[in-house]
Amino acid sequence: MKKRLSQTALYGEILTLEQQYTKDLGVVVPLTPDQEQCLLDRALKNDVQAKDEMIVSCLPYVKNIASSYARNYKITSPRIEYLELVQIGNLAIVEKFDDCLNSDQPSGLSNSPRGGEKKEISL
Repeated sequence: MKKRLSQTALYGEILTLEQQYTKDLGVVVPLTPDQEQCLLDRALKNDVQAKDEMIVSCLPYVKNIASSYARNYKITSPRIEYLELVQIGNLAIVEKFDDCLNSDQPSGLSNSPRGGEKKEISL
């Protein structure tokens, strides 16, 4: 008689959705200011890959805000799920980038006060 392998042996570590999302974001490396500027310059020239890289760099920030909100409002708003907050935050990031990059006078883009032409997206 054959011995049945466990799910862990077959598929690896079994994680909750929250754990898997956190694990997936663990590979996201924070961007340096120079990398951000380079990606922003490319994104302003309609480089979709640059825009996507900038959005991905914001995901850990969204995760932290969603986690804090879910923890602080769990008692008063028990129906709000952590991953739902993450989803709303991620969608807001994408929409804000699209609005900023597709506008003639993007409200989220600003010149650096140091006299350079450095631009940034404020979220």
